Amino acid sequence: MTLISFVVPAFRVQGYLRECLDSVLGQPVTDLEVIAVDDCSPDASGEIIDEYAARDQRVRSVRLSENVGLGPA
Repeated sequence: MTLISFVVPAFRVQGYLRECLDSVLGQPVTDLEVIAVDDCSPDASGEIIDEYAARDQRVRSVRLSENVGLGPA
């Protein structure tokens, strides 16, 4: 079982998303997971999330078919 789970909703944050994911993944605790949610963002946030998920098994990509906002995402 994973010790810490981070949920990172993303909508129009492509300029900051890599920095955010790098920060979370760079924590000294290695037993963590990142659930990155593309909230149907019109920018490249979904592609960035998929890129991280492809190279790091701790990242799980979730892509929503419509924008639902930060809370539901």
